[in-house]
Amino acid sequence: MSKDKAHIKYIHYHMIGGVYIGFTSSQKKFHKECKRLGIKKSSLECKPRPARLWIFENKGQLTLILAINKKYLPENTSKVAMYALIVHEVAHIWQEICEHIGEDNPSPELEAYHMQYLFQELAELYGREK
Repeated sequence: MSKDKAHIKYIHYHMIGGVYIGFTSSQKKFHKECKRLGIKKSSLECKPRPARLWIFENKGQLTLILAINKKYLPENTSKVAMYALIVHEVAHIWQEICEHIGEDNPSPELEAYHMQYLFQELAELYGREK
């Protein structure tokens, strides 16, 4: 990961080295962060959706960025619906981490602890961005 200042918030995921997990609900900050990380704009093209997990691997490091795009959410989206969306994306984050470290069959308790931690940290970041 680049040493200059990040444009989005990252959680402190100390459980597994070389894994960085970021969060943003700002498209502008997301694109600035991708530029900082040296990610080509052409690799960012996709169908717009309310939330997307972006996955970038470089030199053995894994960067996962959860980008929420409020523009594609219903105006009256509840807090519960937002947290459900984050839980959904946390499942994908955990799947990517397992693949990255070569873990084919994590114990249910290990999986539960990691997903709880990931959700709690990302929900905190979401709460601070509102």
